[in-house]
Order: sequence, then C-alpha cells, then structure tokens
Amino acid sequence: MSSGGSLGTMQRLVEQLKLEAAVERIKVSRTRLRSARLGSAPHRPCPERPRDSSGDLESGAK
Repeated sequence: MSSGGSLGTMQRLVEQLKLEAAVERIKVSRTRLRSARLGSAPHRPCPERPRDSSGDLESGAK
C-alpha cells in the first residue's frame, strides 16, 4: 500500500474511533440522566411474581 493509501486508511480509522467515542459518551450521559431521574438507582427490578413449587407462575397471578 502506498503512503497516501496508508494515510487515508489512518484518517478513516481516526474518524471511526472519534465516532465510537462520541457514541460511548452519549451512552454514559443517558445512563447518568436516567439514574438521576430514578434517584441514584440505575435499575429498579420488578417485584417477583408468585410461583408455585415447579417454578411456574401461579394460576391466580396476573
């Protein structure tokens, strides 16, 4: 590959890395915003639904 081709390849790689870094920053920002809205807990698990002895949901459970 010529030095011009290598330069072009490196420039594309740098641009790709910049885009990936921007996406990661957006993900982190969204997680922080979501955590702030929920009050420091990033995820609240759903309450466990009643199950019978076999592990199946009880028939009366909705």
